[in-house]
Amino acid sequence: MPVHFYSDGMKTTRYMKKIILLAGLLFYSLILFSQKISNVDFDAIKKTLEDTPALYKQLLDRFLQSDSTLSNEDYYLVYYGQCFQSSYNPNDIDHENYDKFKEYFSAENYIKALPYAVKMIDKKPLDMEMTLKALLCYYFLNDDANRLKLLPRYNNIMLTIHRSGNGLSEATAFVSMNMGDTYELMTTMKLEKTSSTTKGECVVMTLKENKNHVKEVYFNVSKPYQAMINGK
Repeated sequence: MPVHFYSDGMKTTRYMKKIILLAGLLFYSLILFSQKISNVDFDAIKKTLEDTPALYKQLLDRFLQSDSTLSNEDYYLVYYGQCFQSSYNPNDIDHENYDKFKEYFSAENYIKALPYAVKMIDKKPLDMEMTLKALLCYYFLNDDANRLKLLPRYNNIMLTIHRSGNGLSEATAFVSMNMGDTYELMTTMKLEKTSSTTKGECVVMTLKENKNHVKEVYFNVSKPYQAMINGK
């Protein structure tokens, strides 16, 4: 005997809600268990960090010291391994310090702006937006010693993201652990957006005319999106 779903409006609504909920759960499950994204193998990263529990802190400490002996693989583990740390919260914004920083930076008062940038970097060492802002403060203050100490951190993380894909499709998207990092990479590549949209797990930036004639660039942001879903 056939089942008629449209005989009762209330039952139909409940049924459709269940379908939508199941579809949503399936989508999030696919994100959760699909750990190979572009050139980033999150399964391998997780296993490496689980096999050597002290490794991430050791690498992060060396990163904070701008250790020149860090390899490309080390930067890869530092940047993409952050999602396996309890402290990973890409959606957390220190509004109080950021607002103070912005006030002084906009007024070109770099002496007063810098401490607020440093506070935010101390809290989130992989915040590339504030790392660049601190670098600019050091530059305008002619503090070459601190600028040159901080610069390798920024440059090597940008190179790490750049190596994660080519940004030309969903399958080869750049893999970003923070939405702000997408804009930082675009800045280093001298790309400007005209608009943005979402497609699957990606944010797609439509670009202004550029020398490479690239019309759009893809960033996979599934990790920060997962963090948002998990309440971080």
